[in-house]
Amino acid sequence: MSNTQMLEKLEEVREWAKEKLQNSSVKFLLAKDEMEETAWHVAAKRGKIKVLQKLWDWAEEELNPEELSNKLLLATDLRGKTSWLYAAEVGNTELLEKLWQWAEGEQMPKGLTNKLLLATDKRELTAFHVAAERCEIEVLQKLWKWATEKLTPEDFKNNLLLAHKYF
Repeated sequence: MSNTQMLEKLEEVREWAKEKLQNSSVKFLLAKDEMEETAWHVAAKRGKIKVLQKLWDWAEEELNPEELSNKLLLATDLRGKTSWLYAAEVGNTELLEKLWQWAEGEQMPKGLTNKLLLATDKRELTAFHVAAERCEIEVLQKLWKWATEKLTPEDFKNNLLLAHKYF
């Protein structure tokens, strides 16, 4: 299915949900499957930036900045993974940049970018560890740049580089 077809189907589902369900937009945006993944997680795993953009646009209409932060950018699935970790895992620097851009939005909670950089999954791996595990050099370079700009030296060392007991 092409991106255009996917976006059209997504729009159809949203319109159906608006007609049939109360508070449908929020339920639609935040619905989880058996792996506790939202559409946001699935789009991130598949590198579908246009789909994420559409979901973000809809979410901005329905959610406040704190909810955008917690229910989209920092939302975890059953494995403790965020969209940020999935972007690092699949080596998608364009997606990482888009997520970073949203996290840096002027209405977003302070310190959100640090939370992205330091977020760990159930295996206690950060995006930096995941990228290293997958040999995603471009992702590592981008994460390194952001981490050196945003994190304190202590957080950089203890909570990013040495966060996992096996690294």
